[in-house]
Amino acid sequence: MRRVVVLFVCIGLLIGLFAVCTPKEPTAVDKPEDNAPTQQAPEDTQQAEPEQEVEPVELTIWYETDDAIAAEIQNVLDELAPEVMVKVERKDKMVDALKLVGDDPASAPDMYFFAHDKIGVFAEMGILAPVTDFISMDVLADHIPMTLDAATYKDALYQVPIYFETLLFMYNKDLMETPPATTDDLLSYMQNVPDGEYGFVEQHSTAYFSVGWIHGFDGYVIDGNATPGLNLQGTKDALAYHKQFVPLMPLDGDYN
Repeated sequence: MRRVVVLFVCIGLLIGLFAVCTPKEPTAVDKPEDNAPTQQAPEDTQQAEPEQEVEPVELTIWYETDDAIAAEIQNVLDELAPEVMVKVERKDKMVDALKLVGDDPASAPDMYFFAHDKIGVFAEMGILAPVTDFISMDVLADHIPMTLDAATYKDALYQVPIYFETLLFMYNKDLMETPPATTDDLLSYMQNVPDGEYGFVEQHSTAYFSVGWIHGFDGYVIDGNATPGLNLQGTKDALAYHKQFVPLMPLDGDYN
């Protein structure tokens, strides 16, 4: 573009120089006739339209996560889109809050930052819009397909995945030099720790933490077609096997 601009400027200078240096003799066309009325350039009757002021865009985002995460979200959005006024609000009970506002646009947020496991409820309530109404699927091409599937309900994508979680086996190297190679080895280790100590702990009272055992036996809680798998032999065998571990862990099995 700079070359084009410079070229046009040079041509303009040359034309200007020629106009100054070369005396111009009037021709028949240039010479005005005697008593001929002088022509005036027509006035520009079009007036420039006044620029319309663009109203600032205001967005409200609800979240239920840690305050530090919300603050970082606020900072990133303020930097990426300073022309958009973003208000990040904390809701202690996101599900209840969204159920209460229903489809009232005056009370509902524009977006929310939350887990994906309630999109079916909210979609059936009619309070969610698919994200594909606002962005192209091409934008999400580099996402892990599993995360997009989890955010999809009845062939509509309702959420943009931010991250995903998985279960992890962690051990203290000061107490366990070599981790068990199999779950049978883990069970044996748990059975031989001193009284009052625990060789392994997990939140065994929820399906979220039990599902790793269930999948190990080719069972499942519910599949992609919303078919329950609790009566599968694999699910039954997994729970029967897992019950051996439960008495060797804290019985309350809470999140802590």
